[in-house]
Amino acid sequence: MGVPFINNPYKEVTPQFPVPVVPPHAPVDFTPVSIDISCYWLAYLAGACRAFLQEDTWKALDLDDLNIVLAQAQDLLVLLEDAQNSTACGSLLPPIACNFDFPVSDGGWTVQRTAGWIPGLGWSSIPSTSGSIFLNGLWIYKTFTPVYVDRVEVDVSVGCGNTNLAAGTNNNVELSHSGGPTADFNELVNPCSTGSRTIVLTQPLQLCDRIDVFWYANYGDSAASSFVTVTAARLFGKGSTDPCS
Repeated sequence: MGVPFINNPYKEVTPQFPVPVVPPHAPVDFTPVSIDISCYWLAYLAGACRAFLQEDTWKALDLDDLNIVLAQAQDLLVLLEDAQNSTACGSLLPPIACNFDFPVSDGGWTVQRTAGWIPGLGWSSIPSTSGSIFLNGLWIYKTFTPVYVDRVEVDVSVGCGNTNLAAGTNNNVELSHSGGPTADFNELVNPCSTGSRTIVLTQPLQLCDRIDVFWYANYGDSAASSFVTVTAARLFGKGSTDPCS
């Protein structure tokens, strides 16, 4: 007989729950069970579960009871989002390979400290002081919709103002995820090395929504000429969005 509902021009659309239902009165992780669900279905399942966020879904005892079940419904969506963001599901996403060409555009990056974008050149350091200490470096970052990253490349040009920067100081390229782990590429800047280079950070696929570039060329020598310029950054991995857009 097939599925006549689909082809029936007189079909009636029914809500997920024709009448309000009694809340389960249990946290979503109480006595959990495990089931196997395709990663490709998780987003649809999460969408369907948004019905649980509607107040009219629930036949609650009172306002407190309603607030509890709505919070538990939100916890359920968080569990589904965590599953979608797992490495197992992330590996199934399409590949990404994007490029920030800083001489052409600032790429939507933000200044955290002492940097300016110069058309035709890129992100460049701005001399500053920390207390009485002269500095010349930059700190810029970019946030984006979470994607899985396994490689990042950053092109920098450095003109060292001194070769005796503070002991233990690092120059960083850092990937991070809000509230989650970070992955760093650290290069000791003692001594500083003048010239152009490509900084490469590789890692297993990791969910990220931010990249930071932090680089020093001078620490404490205001008489010496110095600069740092970031000319490009490239991200590779897997995701459903373009972090360079």
